[in-house]
Amino acid sequence: PRRAAARRRRPDPRAARRPRATAGDPSFRRTAVWLPPGLGPRRVAVSVNGRRVGIVAFADGTSPIVLPVRASATRTGDNLVTLRDAALGRDKPTSGHESNSTEGLRCEGFALRSVGAPPVSRARLESSPGGEDRLVFPAGASARFFVPILADATLRISVCEGEVAVRLRGEAGGSAVSILPAGEERTLALNGLRGAFGLVELLGVSSRSVVCGAVVAAQAAAVSQPVAIEGGPRPRNLVLVVIDTLRADVLGAYGNPRGLTPALDALADNGLVFENTVAQSAWTTPATASILSGLEPTRHGARRLGAPIDAGIPLLAERLQTAGFETVAVITNVNTRAELGFARGFDVFEDLPETALRTGRYAAGAEVVARGMAALPPKGEKPFFLYLHLSEPHAPYAPDPRFATQHADRPVPSALADAADPLAVLIRDPAQRTAENLGWVRAQYDAEVATVDAVIGRLVEELASRGWLEETLLVVTSDHGEAFGEHGEVGHGRSLFAEELQVPWILHGPGIGPPRRDTSLARQVDIFPTLMVAMGQPAPAGIDGRSLLGGVAAKSRPSFAETSLHRPEQAGFVLGDRKVIRLRGRSLGTRFEVYDRHTDALEERDVAGEHPYLVGWARQELRVRDASGRSARPVPADETVRTRLQLLGYLEEVEP
Repeated sequence: PRRAAARRRRPDPRAARRPRATAGDPSFRRTAVWLPPGLGPRRVAVSVNGRRVGIVAFADGTSPIVLPVRASATRTGDNLVTLRDAALGRDKPTSGHESNSTEGLRCEGFALRSVGAPPVSRARLESSPGGEDRLVFPAGASARFFVPILADATLRISVCEGEVAVRLRGEAGGSAVSILPAGEERTLALNGLRGAFGLVELLGVSSRSVVCGAVVAAQAAAVSQPVAIEGGPRPRNLVLVVIDTLRADVLGAYGNPRGLTPALDALADNGLVFENTVAQSAWTTPATASILSGLEPTRHGARRLGAPIDAGIPLLAERLQTAGFETVAVITNVNTRAELGFARGFDVFEDLPETALRTGRYAAGAEVVARGMAALPPKGEKPFFLYLHLSEPHAPYAPDPRFATQHADRPVPSALADAADPLAVLIRDPAQRTAENLGWVRAQYDAEVATVDAVIGRLVEELASRGWLEETLLVVTSDHGEAFGEHGEVGHGRSLFAEELQVPWILHGPGIGPPRRDTSLARQVDIFPTLMVAMGQPAPAGIDGRSLLGGVAAKSRPSFAETSLHRPEQAGFVLGDRKVIRLRGRSLGTRFEVYDRHTDALEERDVAGEHPYLVGWARQELRVRDASGRSARPVPADETVRTRLQLLGYLEEVEP
């Protein structure tokens, strides 16, 4: 690297005994540092003109190194290079043509070398004659990659042409530099980097350098022991209940003290509870498709209103149908209707449509359960899979009068008195989101939660009366939550905050081991493979989810979520205690936000500026999903479907 003009500096009184190297001098080819055998490891800090360019750790023996130096660190003419032995705490200057040895550290032949043409900002992808992608670096070109750092993480990189400098840096410290010549493949350990993420920087040293491959691999860190009982009983039947719009924090099993959900809490007390389950989207179609497919929305394609699940993707019902199960589904949400692919694999698929003539507009949960139980085969014939989609907590609200009196006994605010759907009023008009209005609407929601909990209690009684309870795995979860003024939003499909993404997941019955609570990160895509394993079936290959039974979960496994139902579009990840969200819209542009869920449980303080590595990794990963993600073409909606969507508030409101 060169500068256009020399910069005058104050004379350094130590300059007479420090070496000077001239940038671009052809006699200086490379920097090399040798340590005699038996001296043990050393850490050497390298600075150019007083600016540190790297710290290199050496073991015994010969270790040639080349450090990339930014143009801003050099100047035309003489440049001062300083090597500092961290163990001895003082400078060890030497000459490019001499060999000095002081207290065991011997440095021979160092130089600043010009890489020729002006730096190119980016490397580029090219295809080899065999069709493989290769990363090509003109002289000075670089590429940066952010990688998660797991236990025993390594970077395996091979260079097929030229010479490439590799710099590794951790977000919380730790770095290493290596030079790879053509024809060499090397595995570099990342466990010396500190923090959850690392940065890999590749720099082309030769006039043309080509990286043939770079792969980051890691051993998954265990967060929980297997919970399936070896040789224990397996369930004969499976019942999956998806309760629409049910927030996790409204259940007593998840810390709510109001006593709204005694039936669900009883299941949790005697079953397996995943305390930290994150939805893959904040509205019904993509989230439920992820439950039934084990795939993220960018892979199953049902990402927009009316978009179906990709027809080539096998679903949970299809797998169990092939395994000999009788499969029955009863649903009451237009966004899980048959033409969107949700009926695939079901011997019986009953859709109870929304109607303005019905109180609450959607079918009551008690009716959904009754229809489902009536469609099951007689006991002793085939095993069955029953899928029930209940809608009570979804607006518009019409709770059972018993629970309305108990949990929502307060006057209707005047602004909401004549509204067919009071929540829709708050969604349309932010000025109406007063504490009084929000409190009344939330009380109605709580009463609906109590209503649907009673339905779950009735379902348990029905299974027991028919002799099925002891041989049936009962699973209860939700597609997404609901916002009531948190972060300025009302409803769902509008954000990726906890009130819309945190959902319950409870398993009760044989095949899951003793009652327990699991605090590790669980995802909706994990439900499909977990249920397959619990039912004694093989976990499907090629899906995004992993079984959380009888195996080991990855501690740093990210949970992806997105919502494009409203603007701005949002996508992001939950990684342990951190959440990163990308917001994108015409007026907004693109913005990233980061929240530390450990210190900021309500996700109120954006700390993106404190986590550049996490933001860099998220930007990188989302670009991949943007480029490769599927987005199915919406199915044309007839007048009946449009009316159903309107009745649930997905289109302009229709008065009954």
